[in-house]
Amino acid sequence: MQKEYAELFSAFTQFRKLHMSDLFPNMNHSEFATLMHIGGANKCLNEEKVKVSTLSERMRINITAVSRTLKVLEKKNYIQRTVSAQDRRITYVELTPEGAEVLAEAEETMNTFTAKVLSSLKKEDVIRLTALMNQLYEASEAEIEKRKKKGDVTE
Repeated sequence: MQKEYAELFSAFTQFRKLHMSDLFPNMNHSEFATLMHIGGANKCLNEEKVKVSTLSERMRINITAVSRTLKVLEKKNYIQRTVSAQDRRITYVELTPEGAEVLAEAEETMNTFTAKVLSSLKKEDVIRLTALMNQLYEASEAEIEKRKKKGDVTE
C-alpha cells in the first residue's frame, strides 16, 4: 500500500507544479482566490461588503496573510477597504467596479479552462472523481483534527 500512497501524493504534487497563475497575467493565485471569496460573499450571501476576519475564516488562512493580499489588491484598485463606523476594530472589504470586471474575466477564463480540461473525461468519471476527492478531503480533515486533539500530529 505504501507504493499507492506515494503515487497518490505524487499526483497531488504534480498539480502544485502547474503554473495556473499563467492564466491570469495580472494576478497571482492568492489574489485570485481572495477576489473569488469576496465575489462569492457578494453573490451567495448578498453582502456588498465582507469583514476581513470573515474572509480569513472562509479562506482558512490567517488574517495577516489576507491583509497582505488585500493591500496588493487595493493598490491595483480591485478592492476597497472601509473601517466600521460603529466598531473601528472591524474592517470591511468590497470589490471595486474594476475588481468586479477583473474577477468576471478571471472566472470566465477558469470556466473555459476547466471545461476544456474536463472534456477529456467522461461525465461519470468527473462525478466519481469529485466524490472521491471530497471523501479524501473529509477523511484527511477528520484525521488532522483527531491528531490535534491527541497532541500528536506525527502519529
